[in-house]
Amino acid sequence: MDRRISTCLLLLATLGCGGAGDASRGAVGAREPHDAIWPALYWVNSNSGPTFYWSLDGVSAAAWIAAPMNGTPAEDGTGCVGFGGSVAPGVAARSMAQALPPGAELRLWMQPKDLEFDGVSVADLGSAAAQRLTAFQACVAQDWPAAPVVSGFLCVREQRLGGDANCDTLAAAFAGGAVPAPSGGGSVAYGILGAPGDMNRTDVAAALGEMYEPPYFAPSGACPASSDGASYGGEIGAWIASADVVPASGSVAVPAFGGPSATCPLDHDQLAPAAAALAEDAPPGLAGLAVWG
Repeated sequence: MDRRISTCLLLLATLGCGGAGDASRGAVGAREPHDAIWPALYWVNSNSGPTFYWSLDGVSAAAWIAAPMNGTPAEDGTGCVGFGGSVAPGVAARSMAQALPPGAELRLWMQPKDLEFDGVSVADLGSAAAQRLTAFQACVAQDWPAAPVVSGFLCVREQRLGGDANCDTLAAAFAGGAVPAPSGGGSVAYGILGAPGDMNRTDVAAALGEMYEPPYFAPSGACPASSDGASYGGEIGAWIASADVVPASGSVAVPAFGGPSATCPLDHDQLAPAAAALAEDAPPGLAGLAVWG
């Protein structure tokens, strides 16, 4: 079926425009109409994508989450500055907030910078994380005084966190809501960004899979054109379906698309067709969608 036609059918089914559309979807995996309204959309910024450039036209989510990289203390002891060529996290987070649909509210997660836990032992990871989350909140407030209270922490597997910290030791430190949010606002959720095979774990709040490498595009195994969002999302969805990486229950699986600096990039204005095609071709149970860069 022509991808443009199949995407239109997805949107018709989502809007409940006729029983025939719903029946046809049931024949290919019992997809529910609400699947096109993502449970959450995560944004992970990077040095090459420090502020939010993605077009959200045609994309719906129940929750919007920014995970900007933490900054470093300014030399004068006040606030912080961007790390490694990025921007200060308050600048990054506010850029996503300003791009959201009217009435939508942003949730704020912290992405640690390199060597964030340099010299910290396993036994001290929980307390060290709480301290850094509090500092991160103050850092964000420097550029966005009305920022929400930080409610999550995103570990990126490829980062060098220092000390005994890695995404698994930190998962243990955050387990059971052990790390409090700044100002006592409950506990902090914990998520990871790593290989797509990690999406089948259930011991974290969100498991983001880096789907922007050639092996994760099916059936070609090669990057589609960055301007072809429908092929980009559809081929990723086909890989997820064939690899069986979405648990039958308790899923926290969140596929992540890559921005222009990724090995397989997606143009920022192609998010909507890529998301629609992914929703059509991936199996049920995805816990959200993510964009990197």
